[in-house]
Amino acid sequence: MDNPIASIEDLREQLRLAQEALQRSSQFKLADKFCGSIMHEINNPLEAISNLVYLAKLEIHDADRVGCYLQQAEEQLDLVRAIARQTLSFYREHKAVQEIDLVALLEAALRIHTKQLLEKQIDIQRRLPKTLVVQGNFGELLEVISNLIVNSLESLTQHGTIYLRAGSTPDEVHITVADRGCGIPENLRKKLFQPFQSSKGEAGTGLGLWLTRNLVEKHHGRIRWRSSVHPGQSGTAFRITLRSSQEQPRNVPAFGAA
Repeated sequence: MDNPIASIEDLREQLRLAQEALQRSSQFKLADKFCGSIMHEINNPLEAISNLVYLAKLEIHDADRVGCYLQQAEEQLDLVRAIARQTLSFYREHKAVQEIDLVALLEAALRIHTKQLLEKQIDIQRRLPKTLVVQGNFGELLEVISNLIVNSLESLTQHGTIYLRAGSTPDEVHITVADRGCGIPENLRKKLFQPFQSSKGEAGTGLGLWLTRNLVEKHHGRIRWRSSVHPGQSGTAFRITLRSSQEQPRNVPAFGAA
């Protein structure tokens, strides 16, 4: 007859091994998620550097513009270095908060994607005030707008249109990035801001909107969206709302039609 005590000990050992396996699996998933997030963060400034080098070559005879592009490239390299430092230490440092003109930031985000905008011959429709000031981290808010522009670019075919709107109330400022693209598929809408949800197959990480929402919420803001896939009426609009740092002009609509 088998020893019941030995059988119980075997079961306990098997349970212990199973628990360890589950813990390792959980750690691997966390590490995978973390690595994917970091790679996404690094990819944006690297793409920006590539586009800035392209612009510098395009306007090589204009010393002032080339100097401006090189300065922006250096800022993006600093961002990569900061991400690398944070990753190696597994610790996110407190990032400097400053007054930011969101209108200037929108233009900076567009410059980063100049190459793709020119290749697709995208029309940019702006409805912006002269200035729109908030307190925040420039690099993080630049990533937010850059991610939304990338989403619009990827949803558009040749000669498409991206709409940029900005406005304010006494307490808040609003930025809208909209397009007349293909719209967000129905199967992705309920989990739009969850990590690893993408309609791009192997080409997408599914982290862009997840990171975007996290950065907006870090700035005590919120993000809303609407989308349509109906032929002839398709498109998507994202609106970012942030706290205002000073009274803004009130005569500019904040949320244009997608």
